[in-house]
Amino acid sequence: MAYLPGILMALGVVLITEAIRKRRALLEERVLAYLGGGGSSHRARGRLILSWMQPVWETFGSTTASVESRLEQIGTSTVERFRIEQMLAGVVGLGGSTLLVAIMNTVKPIVVYHWLLLALVGGCAGMLGWDQFLTYRARKITRRISRQVADTAELLALSVSAGESIPNALHRVQRVSGDELGSQLKTVLNLIEAGVPVSRALANLANQTHSPQLARLLDTLTSAIDRGTPLSQTLREQARDLRDEARRNLIESGGRKEIAMLFPVVFIILPITVVFALYPGLVALTL
Repeated sequence: MAYLPGILMALGVVLITEAIRKRRALLEERVLAYLGGGGSSHRARGRLILSWMQPVWETFGSTTASVESRLEQIGTSTVERFRIEQMLAGVVGLGGSTLLVAIMNTVKPIVVYHWLLLALVGGCAGMLGWDQFLTYRARKITRRISRQVADTAELLALSVSAGESIPNALHRVQRVSGDELGSQLKTVLNLIEAGVPVSRALANLANQTHSPQLARLLDTLTSAIDRGTPLSQTLREQARDLRDEARRNLIESGGRKEIAMLFPVVFIILPITVVFALYPGLVALTL
């Protein structure tokens, strides 16, 4: 009786999978099959699944705009692929909770609705965990970009002082920057090569980036270009300000970690030390 919900759920998953696989092909798939659109079937299935789950994502999870914003920082996936990966993470969480219930059932019988509640909790935990993992990756990339901005400003100042133009200086810096910052500078260079003015391309990146340091550097560059102020001196001052800010952030982070390290000292090491110090005396008193 305890395995009946698992059998019914597995049967339901198989039926849903077969219904999606054997459904009638859309007009887009039938036409693109003759035009070389090989991956259209997978994309159509992804969009079909998303159309079913879209109200659930928008109500109980992160919105599509939030996912797109975080994926732009990573630049390695699409919303459709992330949603499918999130559903697979939910299935993994569901399987883990089912395995836990099966182990607990060997010790004490579990009621069916308790199993269903634990399965629901496991599935939701898997999907929410994958969403939080995306947030962690986006924040990690943003921190990496912020750490590289000061060096980028100094390199730009050296290139501009040597007589190079802004596009050439950006191209030189883009080749020696990290992957995260280099990809964003590559986007700016592509816009400039397409005919977009330099100030507008820099302003577009400043509006899209999630790094405050990079946005401030791009705003400084845009203002210097529009007003005609000396770029080399402006970039050197910007790099100095960014390094001072990084130093302050490092000192604040060290202070927070120093306070956090007091917890194991006060609640773990100190009580154990007190117990070891008082235990012999208490034993002697009892004797």
